[in-house]
Amino acid sequence: MTARTNISRFPGRGLSPAVVLCLGLSVLGCLAVFNATYHLAEPYRFVGRQLLWLPPGAILMVAVAAMPARQLRSLTVAGAIIGYAALLAVLAFGVGVNGVRSGFAWGGVYIQPAELAKPFFVLSLALAMQKTSRYRDDWLAGSLPPFGLLLVWVAPLLLQPDFGTALVYTLTFAMVFVCLGGSVRHLGLCLLAGLPPMALLVRFGSLLAPRLAVLAEAEQATTGRGWHVVQFQHALADGGFFGQGMGRTIESQYILPSGHGVSVVANLGQAMGLLGLASLLLILMAWVFYGWRRAREAAEDCEDEFQPAAILGLTTVVAVQACLHLSTNIGLLPSLDIGLPLLGYGGSSLLMVFIVVGMVESLGRPSISD
Repeated sequence: MTARTNISRFPGRGLSPAVVLCLGLSVLGCLAVFNATYHLAEPYRFVGRQLLWLPPGAILMVAVAAMPARQLRSLTVAGAIIGYAALLAVLAFGVGVNGVRSGFAWGGVYIQPAELAKPFFVLSLALAMQKTSRYRDDWLAGSLPPFGLLLVWVAPLLLQPDFGTALVYTLTFAMVFVCLGGSVRHLGLCLLAGLPPMALLVRFGSLLAPRLAVLAEAEQATTGRGWHVVQFQHALADGGFFGQGMGRTIESQYILPSGHGVSVVANLGQAMGLLGLASLLLILMAWVFYGWRRAREAAEDCEDEFQPAAILGLTTVVAVQACLHLSTNIGLLPSLDIGLPLLGYGGSSLLMVFIVVGMVESLGRPSISD
């Protein structure tokens, strides 16, 4: 048994530097939420709810991080079934927010199954990639099964319709598929095959089409539908290099749409400036590169593709979500209602990142048979 394996068996293995960093960023995220909402009639409402998710989320993250990789793999099928069942249930019993039926509400607590299902979508994708690894060059046996799995997961998201989350799932799939040796040509053909049903959804009921129109109008709009896109850019510009300071961000508090959620990058940029915002994003990016390095190490240590595929996918989910959030805040993409991991408001998103970080730590240990 190697020294590396001995260290991985230490009882305190759940408290890794990545786990501690995740907790630190989540506390800073609570501060950002308070900065954007403390002017309201109930100043502690949103930050209080966010803080309530921290203790159970932290405990769950440490527990998952300490879990043997083999045990975590054994939960893949059950977790995927439960997660997918929740996605279907929300279509019938969920509540609508901003035209999207994407969550359940009980006593003021709002839970989004699409967020909590992300880790189990990735694990199921990793299992599919591992099962089809010997047929990687075969279109029917190697490419269609993973793509079929993607369509199964994305279908209920498009029915909500939640185009932003569906895009996160799709880009994560593409990253995992290509990095594990899948053909780019096969990927392109698969995605092209999925365009017709998506185009029908955009035409008949999706929120994407009007949001694309907002983006097109944003540059010349001072009022109306493109106004909020312009405010994102103004808030970031007003922050300058050093920021205006917490509690002094008037646009984040009174003008930006959901300054604690979909506009949190603009909120932080105005409060902390380019220097502070760039530092936070670099820390988040450092964890992403750390996760990708763990995936590469797992590929060298493991006998099959499950662990490297899972680590790569879990890390990519967070990276894609962060990039899409940033892109909407600087006007590169239409608003997709996607929060910034750890730093934006949302208990389901926070819990999802905690689970992802714990899974990366668990699966990053040397062998699934240890």
